Amino acid sequence: MRTYLIFVIFFSALVNAQNFKVFFELKYQPQEKNDSIKKSEIMVLNVDIVKKTTTFFNYNAIKSDSIYVLINNSSQIQREQLLNIAPEQSFFFNIKKNIGGSDIEHTERFNTENYVYDQRLVHNWKLLDISKNILGHYCKAATVNFAGRLWTAWYTLDIPIPEGPYKFHGLPGFILNVESADNEYKFEAISISKELYPLTDSKNVIKVKNENFLRNLKKKYIKDPSGKSRLEDLSYGFSGSSIVNGVKYSSEDSYKLLNKELRDWMKTHNNPIEKNDIWVR
Repeated sequence: MRTYLIFVIFFSALVNAQNFKVFFELKYQPQEKNDSIKKSEIMVLNVDIVKKTTTFFNYNAIKSDSIYVLINNSSQIQREQLLNIAPEQSFFFNIKKNIGGSDIEHTERFNTENYVYDQRLVHNWKLLDISKNILGHYCKAATVNFAGRLWTAWYTLDIPIPEGPYKFHGLPGFILNVESADNEYKFEAISISKELYPLTDSKNVIKVKNENFLRNLKKKYIKDPSGKSRLEDLSYGFSGSSIVNGVKYSSEDSYKLLNKELRDWMKTHNNPIEKNDIWVR
């Protein structure tokens, strides 16, 4: 009977509620065993009550994409100015799921391609008898082991929708905060507002079997980050020089530069949200 009542309340909430979005600040430690460097990015969770879906994405990525469109149509001086205001982004994923379900659609971009896989994820939450106030909402806590970390989530029954940031879901109410016990990751709600943030679907998405398949693609990419550029240059018959940041490079040197840039970036980003993942861009 109790389970039935929960579902009645949940679906009544969906019928009576409006679409809304939640902005989260994601605070993170990009380097393993180096807590002297902490960063943050703004993320958004769209909660579409009409379609009964949620979408979690990087707000910084949306802003950067808009700026890079302007860069492509600007003078050299304007480009440099725009590059200086482009927000940093280290996360290139988009997480979609049905409200109340366990199936997740994980889309991730690297090497100029968008890859997607489906994942079924059921969390084994442990409810705690502690509470606090977040954004004016009374919240209770729960813990779960996920992706190599112990997490504590704070959820509110004021919003009786079992969803939250990233891949966290399945609690009796909406998750406003979730943080890892090692203090390396924290998703913190900073605002809740009506309506959805405008978002367009990724184009030319490549469907892969699962997360292990995608991980193997990343390993292959790391071995030769410039491999795709080489093939594209060959197909277009390009073999000349290129200019990067005002410096002229031969094609071979530009490939080496691409390889170095990714590997240097990975050295400073070796502590992904999911510990068994490979963090690339």
